[in-house]
Amino acid sequence: MTQRNLLWVGLMILVAGFLAESFAIGIDEGTWRARRGHSDDVIDLSLGTGRSWFWTVGMPVKRSELSGTGAEELFTRGAPLKFELTREAGRILFEGTGGRKAKGTWTFERNPEYAALVEKLAGRRAEDRALFRLAVHDIEGRYIQGLIDLGYAGVDSDDVVRLDNHDISLEHVQGMQQLADRPDPEDIVRLSVHGIGPEEAARLNELGLAGIPAEDLIRLRNHGVDARYIKDMMDLGFPLSDVEGFIRLHNHGVTPQFAAAAKESGIDALDLEDVIRLCNQGVNEDQMRAFGRLEGEDLSTEDLIRLRNHGVDADYLSAVRAAGFARFDVEHIIRLHNQGVNDDYLAALGRAGMKDLSTDDIARLHNNGVDAGAVEALAKLGFTSGDVDDMVRLEHNGVAAATVEEFRLLGYEDLSVEELVHLRQNDVTPSFVRRIQDAGLAGLEVDTLIRLRQGSLDTETLLKERGKRQ
Repeated sequence: MTQRNLLWVGLMILVAGFLAESFAIGIDEGTWRARRGHSDDVIDLSLGTGRSWFWTVGMPVKRSELSGTGAEELFTRGAPLKFELTREAGRILFEGTGGRKAKGTWTFERNPEYAALVEKLAGRRAEDRALFRLAVHDIEGRYIQGLIDLGYAGVDSDDVVRLDNHDISLEHVQGMQQLADRPDPEDIVRLSVHGIGPEEAARLNELGLAGIPAEDLIRLRNHGVDARYIKDMMDLGFPLSDVEGFIRLHNHGVTPQFAAAAKESGIDALDLEDVIRLCNQGVNEDQMRAFGRLEGEDLSTEDLIRLRNHGVDADYLSAVRAAGFARFDVEHIIRLHNQGVNDDYLAALGRAGMKDLSTDDIARLHNNGVDAGAVEALAKLGFTSGDVDDMVRLEHNGVAAATVEEFRLLGYEDLSVEELVHLRQNDVTPSFVRRIQDAGLAGLEVDTLIRLRQGSLDTETLLKERGKRQ
């Protein structure tokens, strides 16, 4: 150990020894010094204990509070002084010599009646040290009695002085009794420092929140969480036991109105973390309420967030269900929305009886230009959910549902998609077929119709051949 460290250890031993001596003698005597205060009628007294100035207490007092010989000659050089300062806790008796730096010795005499009050409040014998501190702070007996009348016990002088140092009146202490767990003096001081006084205690009591522990009240107040916010959140079913959760809600900007909307969203077992996530992800109150009004939905927090992030609103989700696609989960619905499939298109699919289509099939029809009208028209012609490839092929080759229907009316009920496409590619239209039939050539094969259209056959030749066969 270095010499410097040895010196520090030695100093600490001396300090500990002095403090032990000071408390052993009860701090009922010592030395004093005086100097002029901030005005002519104020004197700054410094009192040291025992034989040292290590432990001192400053006492600004008015001249009028001092009585006895030489009190008026305190700063007269060499003047003999013998005066006293009387407080309810006891008398401090001073002797010494006047001058610019007046000094001397002091002793303390306790007031037995006051000491009895202090002992009643503390539940043990009042030491001179305790009474001396109460005298220095000029704490009246009525204050001690008031604390007793309010039911306090086991309160020592340090607690009383702490209350006095923070200007906490008996009325203030009484007002704080409105909290269910009566706060002790230390809690009252801490609550006061953080802006929680009788008015807030009354508000908490009125809202049924008087049982919140002081430590929790302080943490809530430090984060700007007031009694109204707590009450509103509790009314929504969030437990007060989760104080940290309330703080997190407030810090993330969750209002009671937002939390109420989250409760209406239909999310099962919604907790504080769910509400915070919904708020952070920008899901607004109207969106949550709208989703909550949908019947038969079992949406999770993640579902709402994903729907919101992809621009899927409750109306779209409702349209999907109304069209008959009840089996689609959130991911499928998002996929449809991202592909630009609107609610009118879905409604047309539903009317066409194509409720067995997968999301991929729906997207394929939509992205390949098979519009809602075409789907409905083809469905009337017998096309089903299993004919997606055929419907896409017809669309790609410009074969409209009306064309298919006209061919059927002309007697070609069993044309395959391949044949329909082949006819279209060779410009064989229903009107061309009708002219051929009007010429007396009905029931021709697809290949024959194409050859006629290409000019490799003519109607006269076909008519002669058919006449010969007949």
